[in-house]
Amino acid sequence: DCGSDGWVHGATLDWITDAGAEPHAVLACTLCYPTPLARAELRRIHTLRQWAVDDGWTWEVGYSDHTPGWESGGLAVAASATLLEKHYTLDESDPSVPDNGFALDPTAMALYVDAAERAHAALGAGRLDPTDIEMPARTGARRSICAARPITAGQPITAADITFLRPADPDGFDPSAARLVIGRTATADIPPGTVLPRSLLVRP
Repeated sequence: DCGSDGWVHGATLDWITDAGAEPHAVLACTLCYPTPLARAELRRIHTLRQWAVDDGWTWEVGYSDHTPGWESGGLAVAASATLLEKHYTLDESDPSVPDNGFALDPTAMALYVDAAERAHAALGAGRLDPTDIEMPARTGARRSICAARPITAGQPITAADITFLRPADPDGFDPSAARLVIGRTATADIPPGTVLPRSLLVRP
């Protein structure tokens, strides 16, 4: 559990790592029982993760959750927590259990776990290349180089002959390739508004 400031990093984590060991997991938290959701300090998760990266360690970084309610499970996972610790109770009305002010009963715990799992699924892989579900919209949103006016066979193509229209065509040219198209010659007539196919253009 890590619920203080940089002193914890300097004293606790350095004490462990200086001994040649590596923690299995380090959990961020706000040391307040219960912790208002607005004071959850979820960015501490990122801070601990960055410390691990900077020091060359690979420990899991999680969140020790003292907030009431179940919403924080998904929020902590979205903040990059890979481990959650949450108080659990079978009877939240029992006044003899001090943790009941922020513990979850079975129904609320199920919602907490579901929120965490949904958040994990929503995070994705983090890559910037298009995913499979983006490809149809990507094709429709992108453009190809098309004829702005009739192009006749044997005619060298000029900048005035081309325009950029949707959708993208796998046999066409991306607009960024305009300089590669200008100066080429069409081997067949190309009507206006149609894609300039790679197969019909020859280099000068």
